[in-house]
Amino acid sequence: MEFQAIIAYRELIIMKKGSKKIILGILALTSIFLISYMATDIYIKSKNKGQDTNQASTNANASNKYLSDNVKVVLQKNGSREAEKTLDEVIDEYGLEGSITQDELTEVLSQYGYTFDVSTSDTVYYNKDLKSELEPNKYYIGEYEGYLAIYKSNDKGELEIEDEKADVYRNGAKFTDLKPLDQEAIKKYQYVYDTKEDAKLDLTGIS
Repeated sequence: MEFQAIIAYRELIIMKKGSKKIILGILALTSIFLISYMATDIYIKSKNKGQDTNQASTNANASNKYLSDNVKVVLQKNGSREAEKTLDEVIDEYGLEGSITQDELTEVLSQYGYTFDVSTSDTVYYNKDLKSELEPNKYYIGEYEGYLAIYKSNDKGELEIEDEKADVYRNGAKFTDLKPLDQEAIKKYQYVYDTKEDAKLDLTGIS
């Protein structure tokens, strides 16, 4: 019996040592995995940051370079194309002299309400938000969440809806159901009135 007990005890010790080695092995593998994961994550983030920096540097250099004579300038209003001009035509029209950079062109056009939109290798796009040209204290027919609505311009020419329940015509025709010409006119805020009553009458005719 004592001999069997000794054997059992030795086997238990061997099993414990084996379990200990297995646990240590698992911990070692886990540590290696975590270290590898963290190193890879740091490398990827560092690489992406470098790419972002290079892209920002490229964009900055592009905007500071003189524009080619072949570049076209597209002027838009509320996203709709208004005019397409050559760079020479823009320089003449706005009284500029010599070669100009994209930044200089943007600064000049900003004085006329245009903001830089996007550029390609041969075209620069600018957009004008027509809301900045609206008359103060007038009523306009506009679009709100896909429906026709009556807006009121405040003292600064900023549009607001006085009463959403009454001034948004959710039971009427949707904006996309209108004729293309009417849609375009509404986008450009061409329907302007002195009173809300006049706006309501015209809106009924449009829808």
